[in-house]
Amino acid sequence: SEYQRMFWGFWMRLIVLLFILQGVFVGFCVGADRGLLSQADRSLPNQQDGDEAILQVLAQFQQSTVLEIDEAVHFLEQLLHQAEKTGDPNAVLEVAKELSRALFHKNQPQETMELIERIEREYGAQLSQDQRIYLQLKKANLELDMSQTELAKQRIDRLTMAGGSVSNRLELRHIKARISAYEGDQTQALQMSRGVLEDALAAGDSLIVKREIFFIGALLFQMGELEMAIDEYDRAREHFYP
Repeated sequence: SEYQRMFWGFWMRLIVLLFILQGVFVGFCVGADRGLLSQADRSLPNQQDGDEAILQVLAQFQQSTVLEIDEAVHFLEQLLHQAEKTGDPNAVLEVAKELSRALFHKNQPQETMELIERIEREYGAQLSQDQRIYLQLKKANLELDMSQTELAKQRIDRLTMAGGSVSNRLELRHIKARISAYEGDQTQALQMSRGVLEDALAAGDSLIVKREIFFIGALLFQMGELEMAIDEYDRAREHFYP
């Protein structure tokens, strides 16, 4: 009947729309950090190559834009294995950072936590204080991802930021904003996050800028400020995805 055709036509259009929105969401989520690996860039350094070759391959990876998360994780795991052969803790940490982002996009916080803990256990003594602070901040973020808010708060309270880098200080403030949001104070979280965004723009930290814009948009959405949330996402699209 005409009614049945209209009914099924509506649901088919809705299903297609959901698939489109899912694709856009995945693209924005991955784009909010860094682009993933393209077919042309998939080349590992030789075993005899040192840490400079590892970092060069990582830089090529970071500049690519193709979304294939499973391949990216596999490639980064191989690159991390090569970095560990060099014995250079800085190369290991930089690759581990990118791998942790890829695992985050696969919604694998526990696996990411295990990776960070292994890096701490095996290379912590060779890392700088600022690098060790970074790992602690990463773990606090992961604890929030796993709804372990109290553990994240305790970790942040124990953290000493003396001599910390600008990016680490901005990250600490972002985590505190997340904690406020999870505890139900979206207004305070929004105020804190806007401060982080302003200072990240001044510092030229594009990763934190992008992440903070999306976080602010999510807060506004939770607060029912839909038009303002859309404005924030438009801001990100116009600035980072022209």
